[in-house]
Amino acid sequence: MRFLVASPLPNDGIKLIFQHQVGRNANEPFEMNFRRIAIGLHLGSPSFGVVVGERHYMDGDREERVYVVIDEKEELLSAKLFPQIIEWKDNYLAQTLFVPNMPLDQVEALRRVEGLTHYKGLTANIARNRWPSFVHSSHIGVPRTLTTPAEEELHRDLEVILSTEAQDPTTGHPLMGTDGDPVNRLLFPFDFPTLQTQSGLRNARKGTCEALWMAVMGLERTNVRSYSSDSDEREYSHVGNSITGY
Repeated sequence: MRFLVASPLPNDGIKLIFQHQVGRNANEPFEMNFRRIAIGLHLGSPSFGVVVGERHYMDGDREERVYVVIDEKEELLSAKLFPQIIEWKDNYLAQTLFVPNMPLDQVEALRRVEGLTHYKGLTANIARNRWPSFVHSSHIGVPRTLTTPAEEELHRDLEVILSTEAQDPTTGHPLMGTDGDPVNRLLFPFDFPTLQTQSGLRNARKGTCEALWMAVMGLERTNVRSYSSDSDEREYSHVGNSITGY
């Protein structure tokens, strides 16, 4: 699956468009709409980052949320991961980063990354030359710190969401995928680049699981999207360098 473009939606959501690379649908576009897209981080050695999108279903006062794992990256040092986080922020129009509150020096280093959390008065042309993924000077990432729970609780939280079937808020029945099977609340689409996250989750790898927990539980525990609703779609649409359904 190759990422093509991200665009804001009129309802304040985000549309991601991908392209199938193999199979009977090769070269055909594949769309997914999200309410929010977040980046979860583990700032250690090695450091790990994961991108998760939140799909939101609502009927009256009943709602359901499904989390889709979109992308991943591991680097030996957190500073090596920062450029990739900038690209994710721009490519996927993600603005919220969920990160452990420790180690403090790594969190503060993240907050100081130009091109991620701020721009120092650069013109668009200069910024685009420095960061090819540049979208707009007002499109910045906002790190939000969470306390990492005990390892047993962390894995339990992920397992509960991974194994829970999403419920259609209109009918009260399980949400069904295009294959006719129920959709769980944590999804790893077939050919998205998330094999390391899946392996880390199966093998309870600490850094991978912490990054995934940050993104998923950060979204689960909040309900407000930080992306500006008055953004101009033409200005903020971004074509990537690199669904309606599942």
